[in-house]
This record gives sequence, C-alpha cells and structure tokens, in this order.
Amino acid sequence: MFTQTCSLLRGEFWSLLALILVIQSAVHDSSVSLSFIDNVQKDVLKILERGEAVLHSARRGELEVLESLLEKGATTDFCDQYGLTALHVAAIKGIKDVVMMLVEFGADVERTDAEGHTALHMAVEGGSVETVEVLINRGANMSAKTKKGATPLYISKLMEYEDITQLLIDKGAAL
Repeated sequence: MFTQTCSLLRGEFWSLLALILVIQSAVHDSSVSLSFIDNVQKDVLKILERGEAVLHSARRGELEVLESLLEKGATTDFCDQYGLTALHVAAIKGIKDVVMMLVEFGADVERTDAEGHTALHMAVEGGSVETVEVLINRGANMSAKTKKGATPLYISKLMEYEDITQLLIDKGAAL
C-alpha cells in the first residue's frame, strides 16, 4: 500500500520518500532528531494537501490508495489545467466506488471544470447509469448547465443513452 501511494506522487516526493525510509531506520537507532522528522512529515503533508495524488489515483480507480490518501488528509479540491477534479475523472470513467468515496470525503458535486461541466455532466458523458444515480442521490444538480448551456439530460439525449435519459427524467430532470 505504501509503495502504491508513493508511486502516485510526483518527482519531489521521491527525495522525501528516501528521507522517510532513512528516518524510519534511523529512528530505531535514535540517531535522528525529532524536529527533523517533524519537518519531513510537514513536507509530505504539503504534497498530499495539493491533491495531485488523489487525482491520479481516482483516474486509475485505485480505491485503496485513494482511501489511504484521503484518510491522511489529502484534498479532493485539486484540479488539473482543464479544471478537472478527481470527482470529474472518476465520474466520466464510471468508477462508482471512487465517486462515492470522494463525495464521502467532501468532494463538491457542483464544482465545474473549465467548460462548466459538473461531475454529473461527466458521468452522463461517460455513460454509467450507476455513477449518474450515485451523483443524483448525493444531491447533484440535474439542471446545471455547461458554458454552452447543456444540461445532463441534453447530453444524455444527444449521446442516445436511453437508460440514463430515462433515469434523469424519472428523477425530475429538465432540458
């Protein structure tokens, strides 16, 4: 699990990881000061707070890694250069369990990407009825519009997803 978590983090983490491993072995020898250990832990927490690892683990559907990161305080708010959050990428890929976990840890179901897509828009585009239903049940706004004015129902009809279209209509969605 620790190795999986570390593999998600970017370059600067590798040096911190090496330090942590050295510290772990040195702590048993009592040759490392506690303030040094505290500083390294703070650096690791700063990396986790940025949320890049959360985005990458959500994209890969790595539920255990994601849970570990979130339990250690990693944020769900990080977004990439397109405004996509971990919730957006899990939703479009239809990874229902990841979507549920992210929402449980406080991911904002109404957050939009650069084009105005919410996680519900993404789940509809991805074609996962289960993921769409999870988001609706967690309070996603079925009337949300993208910057071009598309609602989740409009996207569903456009993509000819009859099952998602019916679900949205049954739940009260409007064009």
